[in-house]
Amino acid sequence: MKVYLSALNGGGEKIYANKIYCNGWELFELKDVEENKCTIQAINGLFLSVKDEEVYADSKVATEYSIFEKIKISDEAYAFSTSNNKFLSIPSLITKR
Repeated sequence: MKVYLSALNGGGEKIYANKIYCNGWELFELKDVEENKCTIQAINGLFLSVKDEEVYADSKVATEYSIFEKIKISDEAYAFSTSNNKFLSIPSLITKR
């Protein structure tokens, strides 16, 4: 089943991968920082960042923990490596919320 990442209420807390439809808070903007590196910003302007092995949309400014390596898998898909050299993965983000 295909699921979408969600920043509940547009951001401010943990990121979830539990939505089967794309609504407003499933929209994110990728901002290139340098070649193959980007930040990911939630609809409310907060940046995704890695804290204690979890991903949150709660940072008003991009920090070193907000920069992701962007790895092209195909014309329609990318993988993202975090600042602690781990990958964003759906199993680690899925929760029952």
